[in-house]
Order: sequence, then C-alpha cells, then structure tokens
Amino acid sequence: MSYEVFTLKYRPKTFSDVVGQRSVAETLKRAVQQGRVANAYLLCGSRGVGKTSMARILAKALNCAAAKDGEPCNVCEICRAISKGEDIDVVEIDGASNRGIDDIRSIRDSAGYVPSRSPFKIYIIDEVHMLTIQAFNALLKVLEEPPPHVRFFFATTDPNSLPDTILSRCQRHEFRRISEADIVERLTEICRRESLTAPDEVLQAIASKAEGGLRDSVSLLDQVVSYAGTEVQMADLERAIGMLPRERIEGLLRAMTMGDAPAILSSLEEAFWSGFDPQELLAQFTESLRELMVWHADEARVPDARARAFFEELAAAGLGPDRVHYLLKLFLNTRGDIRRAGHERIQIELACLKAARSTEMLPVQGILDRLDAKSTSRPLNAAVPSVAVAAPRAAAPSSVPEPAPEPAPHPAPTPPTTTGRSVAPLTLEAVTKQWESICQDARAKSAMVAGAMAQARPRGLDGDRLLLEVGHGKRFLIDQLHEPRAQEAACGKQLNTKSARSATSAAVRFSSGKSSEPA
Repeated sequence: MSYEVFTLKYRPKTFSDVVGQRSVAETLKRAVQQGRVANAYLLCGSRGVGKTSMARILAKALNCAAAKDGEPCNVCEICRAISKGEDIDVVEIDGASNRGIDDIRSIRDSAGYVPSRSPFKIYIIDEVHMLTIQAFNALLKVLEEPPPHVRFFFATTDPNSLPDTILSRCQRHEFRRISEADIVERLTEICRRESLTAPDEVLQAIASKAEGGLRDSVSLLDQVVSYAGTEVQMADLERAIGMLPRERIEGLLRAMTMGDAPAILSSLEEAFWSGFDPQELLAQFTESLRELMVWHADEARVPDARARAFFEELAAAGLGPDRVHYLLKLFLNTRGDIRRAGHERIQIELACLKAARSTEMLPVQGILDRLDAKSTSRPLNAAVPSVAVAAPRAAAPSSVPEPAPEPAPHPAPTPPTTTGRSVAPLTLEAVTKQWESICQDARAKSAMVAGAMAQARPRGLDGDRLLLEVGHGKRFLIDQLHEPRAQEAACGKQLNTKSARSATSAAVRFSSGKSSEPA
C-alpha cells in the first residue's frame, strides 16, 4: 500500500472534524438538516483553514443517501467517490488554471443536465477570484437563474477581488485563522494515532510557524517526522525546516541588548555560512521581538517558562518596552527594504548594528526629565517686568537730528514691586544679547508680535522702560508694539524669563531716524 501523507490522511470528513470553524460548520450542518441549502456559497479565508474540505463535506452531506443529522456517512459509494475527487456529479475546478471564458461556458452548458445518480450536481471552484471578468460574466447567468438541481461552492482567499454581482448572489461564510491551541491539540491527536513522540515545545513551534493554517502545520509535522523518525526533538525541527537554533537567536538578542557589535557580526557570519535563509533569520528575530513586546504588556500571555526567564534577563539589561518597539519597527522595515533593494546580508547586518546602537538612545521620558532638571536649575525671577517699547530706528540713519522721543499715551509706570529677593539689575547689554532669543520665545505667543519685535532694536533703558528703534515710517510696527497684548506677551513676560529684574507695566516709547512717530 502506498504512503498517504498526513494532510490527506487526516483531512476532515465530517462537519464535527473541522478544527476551529465551529460556527460555519454548525450553520451548514443545520442548513442540510432543514433543507435550506443555498444555490451558491462563498467560503472565504486564508490558506489551510478548511475551505475546500468544508465544501466537500457539504457536497457529501447533500448527496449522501444515508446522511444522519446533517452529517455524511462516509461509507456509501457516493461519499467515498467525493472524498477521492472521483464522483461524476461533484466537479472540482481549480480557478487558477481554468480561469477562461471557455472553461466557464462548459460548466454553464453542463449545468442544464440532471445529475446521473445524486440529488444534486455540485460545482466546487477553488481560488474563484482568479477567474477573468469574462468568465465571471459567463457564470453570472447561471447564478441568476440556477437549475433546481445545481449548487455552486466557491472558495477564495481574496473575496474582495470578486465582482459585486457575484458576491450578491452567494451566501458568504468567513473562515478565521485557527488558534495555536487548536493546532497543537490536533497535532497531539495525530502523534497519538501515529505513535509519535514529540514534546510540547516542538508542537508549539510548528503551530507558531504555520501562522493559523492547520494544513501547513500538519505538513510540517509530516516533514520533520520524515527527517527524525518517530521521536522528534526541537533540534530535529530546526534542521528539517532550516530554523536558526533558539540559543543562537537568544545570543543575538542578548548581544543587541548589550550593544556588542563584534559578537553580532560573528554570529551573523556563522549563520550565513551555515546556510540559514536570511529571510528565515529575520522572521525569527521579528517573532522573538513580538513575543517580548507581548511579555512587556502582559506576562501571562507568554506561557513558556524559558522564554519568560530570558525576557526578564533582557529587561534587566535595559531592553524596555520603548526599545523593543523601536527594534520591532526596525526589523519590519528591513524586511521591506530587502524586498525592494535586495542585498539581504548587508541589510540584516545594518539592522542588527543599528539595534546595537540603540543602547545609546534615551527614552522620551529621560529627555523630558533632563529638560526639567535644566529648567529648575535656573534662578527664579522675582516678578514680571513690563517693558516700554521704543519706536523703530531707521534702516539707514539720516543726517537729520533725531527729535526727542515722545511718550506714548499710556498710564505712567507704577513703582516696581519687590519680593524680598535680591535680583540682578536689568541692563541694556543683557537685553541686547538676549534680544534674538526673546523674539524667538515671543513667536510661541504671537507670530505677528514676534515679527514686529524682530524688526526692532533695543536702544536704551529708562528705569523699567525699554526703548526700541525701528525704521523710519514703519508706523504699522509701532502700532503693533503699542498693543497691550504685545507688551505683555512679547515684551514683559519674555524679558522676565531672560533677566532677573522686577518691574511693572510701563509706557511704550519710540525713536526714529528722522522724526518721532506719533504714539
């Protein structure tokens, strides 16, 4: 007797055998029991989750003469023929290789004939999204007015590619990815039936590698059994499918955490010359970092005791959540860079060395703490000096004598208040040196005021009043600097932060190159 691979030998034969799709299985089973089977079904989901198997089971349940409670008997001639793909009334078509209009026309023409020995003539079209638009149009007619004895079961991994006219005529069922726990349970059952010995660590690794596809996981188990025999160990799985040993992945992550660039390059070189696939190496890095990210968020979601101990070691060495997020994005971006530009080895080495340099990065909170420390180390100002602003100075000085500055029509300054602290005197030299910085700070309050201040120049101090010069004739600037908002936000408060001087509100005074501007 020829060998039968695990994926065929343990393919589901009844609705109850389907793993991880209980809601879909129950819906279809009850539809058979109640005689409410639709003319067309669309089964959607990723690869290896049971779409085609479910279509076959439904076909057997409809045509089986000995069906019980909606389940096929799998003993009669019709059930056995459908399971082998040999039944004359159940036609399975690969949409990827039979996608033309002529292929669909033959289906449309044969659909008019009654089934030869079964209640229904059933067409199962896998990867239906691969059909051409012309083929869909040819199929549309028979879907609009289907013969009573015809049923269509469509399976696809990309339902969004189907025309709306097809989608609207099908009853749609979504197949979800199968959880790792369900996959491990199924693999354990297969190992029991085949008298295989495989630790939970191996089965968990296979389930994780399959990414929610049961067929992929069963195929991987078959592959590793062919390599290792009836007793499978983790090392056998790593050699059979080209995985990097766990110890090497942990060593690389440890070197990245410590910033050990020589150790990183040495480990990568050894891995490359050992024949490991760079893409597989990158995928394992990404998966390990994802587990570490999950562990930081919720330790209970990482059941492996060895993994938890390793993650605790990395966290103690400084690999906190922020760095983990950075590294995860770094390696995800590297996968995209490799697809676009190639040079796998260079890209991976670059990413790993960048990861090692991340030890020099400060977390955002650390930067904020440093800024806070610097700001608190500066002397506190006693009070806010409101400054009188002097009129603009001419851009090109004129030979005409400058008239005496006119006081602006504002209230006279009140005596400065003191707080009992000794403060540094406010000098013109200090204000001049800080003027550019003062203008920049004013921009946060008002860009217009900051622009006006930038075109002015400190000219002198009259008590607690600051005299500014602007160009001759720039009345608009003078009006802006006259505004209380300008004096308070741009002058008074900003000077208070730049010099330790106590002052009160004061009038604005101006001077110009030729003649005084009216205030």
